[in-house]
Amino acid sequence: MIDFGKFPFEKAVHLLTKVLPGFALLLVYNAKYPGTVTSILTLPHLGYATKVWLLIAICFMFGYTLTTVVNTVAAAVSGAIGALWGSFTRAKHPYEYQVAPWRDSRWRAAYISRFGSEAPRDFTLVLPKDAAGLMRLSQPLPPDAADQQRLAEQLTLQINSELRSMIDGITNDTEWRMCYEHLKFKVLFQQPLEAIEEVVGQLDSDFSIASFVVLVGAALSTQFRVWWLMAPAIGWLIVSALRFCAKVYQVIDSWSTLGAQTEMLKSGR
Repeated sequence: MIDFGKFPFEKAVHLLTKVLPGFALLLVYNAKYPGTVTSILTLPHLGYATKVWLLIAICFMFGYTLTTVVNTVAAAVSGAIGALWGSFTRAKHPYEYQVAPWRDSRWRAAYISRFGSEAPRDFTLVLPKDAAGLMRLSQPLPPDAADQQRLAEQLTLQINSELRSMIDGITNDTEWRMCYEHLKFKVLFQQPLEAIEEVVGQLDSDFSIASFVVLVGAALSTQFRVWWLMAPAIGWLIVSALRFCAKVYQVIDSWSTLGAQTEMLKSGR
């Protein structure tokens, strides 16, 4: 015997809300081929409650299939956009960032406190100023050949040391940037949600798909072209589009998750 009392509420809502886009799709299909719903409700040898449950089961199958396809396509598109944007940002040299969120001292302290020895070394990348340093190396050569040789050796050692420091700094800064981008992805897409947040997100997703189906139905049939049906559908899609734009902005803006990452690291999540 299955104990439904132990079934998580958010998982139950995740399944039940699939009826919404399925019902919208069934209405559109019924508008295109009238009598579909009536034929289900007039099946012989079945009670009225059985017919209603059969109709709900059909809506669930339609809705589950539709949301699975839409979510899969959306995930593929989002992944492609994220990969392209990630390759673009990673192609930029560390010196191209005058300031960067992964150089924030509070974020680094929280990261080191959370991951300990697994964290990169806490170097500070020194950005090159200008050609003044090279000009200082261009001193007049002393007249004595031995002094010239000694000066050449000193300059060679100094240049090699500065090059090693630059390479170490660039490598270290890149490691910190990779750590930051990994946590940014976790904050935006993988961070565990509270039960109510998961329920609201699922309702928002299924209502958005149902609204899109209603608009498709309005293009196919005049039955859907009524203000009390079109207004909520268009309004919901506008809100969903604004939420999507906000998420895209968070992905593009390097600083958008700095505070959330710091709090997540401090809380040990």
